Amino acid sequence: MLYFVSFKKAFNLLALLLPICYNPLYQHRHIEIKKEVLTMPIELTISIISFIIGYIISRLLGYHSEKYTRKSERFEKLYAPFEKMIWLHTHGAFQFSDLDSGLQRQFFELLFNNYEYADSELKELLLRFKWVYDTPAAKDIEETDKYFFMIEQRISLVFNVLCKELFLEPYIIKHADKIAKRWDKSS
Repeated sequence: MLYFVSFKKAFNLLALLLPICYNPLYQHRHIEIKKEVLTMPIELTISIISFIIGYIISRLLGYHSEKYTRKSERFEKLYAPFEKMIWLHTHGAFQFSDLDSGLQRQFFELLFNNYEYADSELKELLLRFKWVYDTPAAKDIEETDKYFFMIEQRISLVFNVLCKELFLEPYIIKHADKIAKRWDKSS
């Protein structure tokens, strides 16, 4: 609409100036006025294109910024605290049923108080874990341990992916060989 209005103004200006342009007294102005009339639509087109490109770029930056913020929030609320609890309170391979009840409760609260930050696969595992956890039968203890192990594996995988996407250093076992070689050389 803005383009149309300005283009209309340019034509009105042209209609007013045409009689002056062909008057022999104003011959030297003829070239100047013609240049102004020709450059107005080009300048207007460039302005509109610049505006549209600026709008698109700002929308893309806003989208990527929001996406980064959400990933960061997921990482800080669910994945990083879970990994910290695993490293601080357990020692390698473990069974959920072997943990004391207070630690079980901490894991349970962390997982289900931050349920909304889980990805779809983790949500399904959490749902199955809760179903099995709520039915205290002897065979369900093994199922609970199995589902908790699967939850821990999924969280570790997504933790490493989010680390890479958030430009953090992920935990990867492949560095263990380098560390072992350095340790052997120094001792």
